[in-house]
Amino acid sequence: MTYPVRHTAEDAFDATVRPLDAAALGRAPRPALSVAPAIPAGRERAARPSTRHVFPSVDWFRAVGTRMTDEPDRYRDTGVMDVTLVPRIRLPDGAERVYVLEFRGYELREVSEVGTAAEVTARHAVCVDGHLAAWRAMIENIARHGGADSRHTLNSLTLHEWPLRLVQVHDGAGQLELDRFYRFLDGLQQFFDGSAGLATEFAEP
Repeated sequence: MTYPVRHTAEDAFDATVRPLDAAALGRAPRPALSVAPAIPAGRERAARPSTRHVFPSVDWFRAVGTRMTDEPDRYRDTGVMDVTLVPRIRLPDGAERVYVLEFRGYELREVSEVGTAAEVTARHAVCVDGHLAAWRAMIENIARHGGADSRHTLNSLTLHEWPLRLVQVHDGAGQLELDRFYRFLDGLQQFFDGSAGLATEFAEP
């Protein structure tokens, strides 16, 4: 059974998310918004979806990656990338789906699915691990606002290792590979923000 993105789970998930301590981060608390911000004019074309894509799937990640090719100027602003992102999505039934996203230069070079993160052989790999509800809330927030708000960025969601957390993929890789995630964080965030106009359905086990 699938649920179209318009039936958002974001509000329900937000009710369970531990709020970030804005004062500890040196920022003033963000006031609540009563109306979602409009999608920027530059994204209007992307906001008119046609084909639906199921998350999580190789197809979904490839569809988002295609936008890096279609809109090169937008992604060049974040600089050259050399990192392999390994999203590990934990499903409600206890199963997990693991994907390998190889970012090289200004594009998503390869997308594949593996059984476990231990099977990843690509270089500079870092895993982002979390339950489907957390991934869904992020993607729905991006769809609603045309890009992630401050509570739903990769940085915010991994800041306290909850609801998403960074996991070392290769034994002996050390902190350097985890640091690579932050080095290319702007590009990775731009990648996920590129899903704003993608018609997304969420797979249920």
